[in-house]
Amino acid sequence: MKIGVLLGVDFIEPKIDKRVFLIAKALKNVGHEPHIFCWSRRVENKEIHGEYQGIPFTRIKQNLPEVSLPFITKIPAYFSLIRKMMNNLNSFGPDVIISTDLDMLPMASLAKFFFGSHLIYDSHEHWPLMEYNQSKPLGVFTKYLENRLLSAVDGVVTVSGILASIYRSKGKETIALRTAPFLEDTKKLVFAPREEVRKELGVEPNHVLIGYVGSLMPDKGIGMMVESFSELYKQNPDTKIRLVIIGGPENLLDDLKELGEKFGGSDIIIFRDFINREKIHNYFGALDLSMIQYSEVPWANLAMPHKMAEGFAYGVPAIVRNFKERSEFIRKHKSGFVFSNSEPKMVAKAVSSFVDSNLIPKLSENAKKEFENKLCWERQVDKLTEMLDSL
Repeated sequence: MKIGVLLGVDFIEPKIDKRVFLIAKALKNVGHEPHIFCWSRRVENKEIHGEYQGIPFTRIKQNLPEVSLPFITKIPAYFSLIRKMMNNLNSFGPDVIISTDLDMLPMASLAKFFFGSHLIYDSHEHWPLMEYNQSKPLGVFTKYLENRLLSAVDGVVTVSGILASIYRSKGKETIALRTAPFLEDTKKLVFAPREEVRKELGVEPNHVLIGYVGSLMPDKGIGMMVESFSELYKQNPDTKIRLVIIGGPENLLDDLKELGEKFGGSDIIIFRDFINREKIHNYFGALDLSMIQYSEVPWANLAMPHKMAEGFAYGVPAIVRNFKERSEFIRKHKSGFVFSNSEPKMVAKAVSSFVDSNLIPKLSENAKKEFENKLCWERQVDKLTEMLDSL
């Protein structure tokens, strides 16, 4: 089948949407013809048609007025985008359209009407809840819009069991695919010597290295992490525990460095800008534990971050805050530690206790096993191909 995947952001390094790529690659592996149609919101001199690791894409160039401008000023841009998207889809002739998130669902529904395609909605987030957190009227409208558009959807794919149950309660066939790497890809990786990577980070062989790799946006809770490890250092200046934070954007990384200096944790906290995607596995391989904290945002309970699964692929167990989806997974599969109290002094004590328990080697073994047997993309994606076969 020819499958058009609609993506509301650009599809270009270094910001390749991992989940969209994983879905397209899996579909190609079983004989389908996926094609990604992405929206380039800031028109630059980039190729319109291209290919990324064997997956063809078309970049729909359509400028969007600045975020600060009123919504009404953006309406002409949206209509122009719809026209361009429809022209490209018409040339492609999709049997199935996959709408990536709610922002592309209106035009995906329109495309289904015009081309007679089947429509799958891949919901990465609980959009109404996220919008409601910003503005109550916008949240109410988003919920109404999604519910209306669901009538055109033939099947829903989402990122967690909790979100899947929400869509099933609305009468939609729904599967949960937790974003995770392909096992075959992880087996092909060649790792730099662990000792060399740790030495480059300034980590001694007897140190326990805990790490976070990813976006440093405020909702990720990295500021709280810095404060907690600063408190850990105050409690025990001789601690062998080290924290490495790898991510961006650069201005937020600089802010976190200043925060580390302010709270007095700079001696045990290491900061690095985003690492080349081709080398990131080397840094995961240098970790003893990963840490995923997150702020107290309503949607934190609804999903398991892909960085947790990525760590499992390399045998790195996780320390997670007591949010429902991720904490239940950790407890069920004994693949990490869960902390409940987010107050920095309590987090510091919890982390020290976890490290002193001497359970890390066993948890590492469990995490790797769980990834290989259940969580890797190959073990999950059969559910998507079964959904496509039933259309």
